[in-house]
Amino acid sequence: TRTTLGEDDFARHKPGVGSLYSFTKGQQPINHLTGLKISNGLAWSKDLKTMYHIDTDDNKVHAFDFDPVKGQIANQRTAFDFTENNIKGFPDGMTIDTEDKLWVACFGGGQV
Repeated sequence: TRTTLGEDDFARHKPGVGSLYSFTKGQQPINHLTGLKISNGLAWSKDLKTMYHIDTDDNKVHAFDFDPVKGQIANQRTAFDFTENNIKGFPDGMTIDTEDKLWVACFGGGQV
């Protein structure tokens, strides 16, 4: 069993100190990403080959190649850019449906 979670220091207003970790029973934690501001939404494609992650302050949904056996990510790319698409608000929580369509909550934007 593997658990993946992000952390930040939002309460102390220290952007750039957040990270994304995964924890697997009986193994050392893996730190996948550092320098995050507000590590937020996580989702995986149905085939588990793509992981999506939101760092709210950069206004983007990032996609990564994901190895479900090793739990490793690679090849970071922008899946969706809120700024380039003139979306109000900030990307926040996220889920993915059975058709691999992402649904992203827009904090301060009143939309999904």
